[in-house]
Amino acid sequence: MDAFDATAFAKTEDPAEQAAALGFAFARSLIAQQGWPSFKALLAGVILGRFLRSQMDCKDPFKHELSTKLASQSKPHRGELRDLRALWLQDFRFAPHPDLVIGYAERVLKEGFFGRPHASAAFFEAVVYLGTWLLERGFIENPVLVEATQRHFKRRIAESGDALFFMANIRDD
Repeated sequence: MDAFDATAFAKTEDPAEQAAALGFAFARSLIAQQGWPSFKALLAGVILGRFLRSQMDCKDPFKHELSTKLASQSKPHRGELRDLRALWLQDFRFAPHPDLVIGYAERVLKEGFFGRPHASAAFFEAVVYLGTWLLERGFIENPVLVEATQRHFKRRIAESGDALFFMANIRDD
């Protein structure tokens, strides 16, 4: 395990720097622990840092600009997202909310960075590992939140539209 954890993170007070540092540290972890190619991991880390910065100020995932409004469109998801929202609001700074992740991946695909489909896919794939990584380093204290988020997020990958299905299946390694 590298030395980057919640204690080291707390030494920086600027939220933009915190989010960027978190994204970069996670990218290093993807390279070292998951064997990702460095370009793919760093691309995911940069995008992840930007996503986390936008999420740090979010007070309600259903009202955020990145929300995909899934809860209002899908009756089976309403209760599950409501329960997840209650957990998420207790520790929202770092735990990626599945609806906001989908919205951000869509934004990157439409507006985004160099190699948009590859950037979106790298970000989308990286988030699957993020919750556990954050829990191990003390950024998230509630393992139930990580488990619920991961479970819901993995289901959302399978249920996403054609563009996100395409992104989730791109591999550049």
